[in-house]
Amino acid sequence: MGRTSKKSVPEPPPPSYVQIPKWPKHERPRERLLKHGVDVLSDAELLSILIRTARQRMTAVDIARKLLTQFETLDRLSSRTVADVRSASGLGLGLAKAAAIVAAFELGRRAAVPSGEERPKLRSPEDVQINRQLVEAGKIVGIPVHDHIIVAGLSYVSFAERGLI
Repeated sequence: MGRTSKKSVPEPPPPSYVQIPKWPKHERPRERLLKHGVDVLSDAELLSILIRTARQRMTAVDIARKLLTQFETLDRLSSRTVADVRSASGLGLGLAKAAAIVAAFELGRRAAVPSGEERPKLRSPEDVQINRQLVEAGKIVGIPVHDHIIVAGLSYVSFAERGLI
């Protein structure tokens, strides 16, 4: 009998695996973000938008969930290096995906404290108007407002320090 060579044929994905493009549009993370905004998405869904593509029969959402599980919290993940993210057990994240995730967290830290400034800025007249409304609401219910503080990362802005209360 001669030998027969068995070609390596990839196994079909398990029945529960369905690629995100085949999901109903109202369930896809990117489409939900576009239609409803970022507030409706879970941390894993937001992260999956950065990850973008499936790997090893896992959707980008599955990969994001496993990444968050391995690092335990979004905060812990946000402080990791590209090498840390790439080495996440069994996820096979490439250099580009790991770099995109680390870069996104760094951008978030820099959006919190604009470059060249020690403290966050009051961005608009609406910021000051909202503060006035909070002070007035406090007066109505008998709760004095001594300060209104906006915290961003390790910095803050105090309305009292700026003479706005």
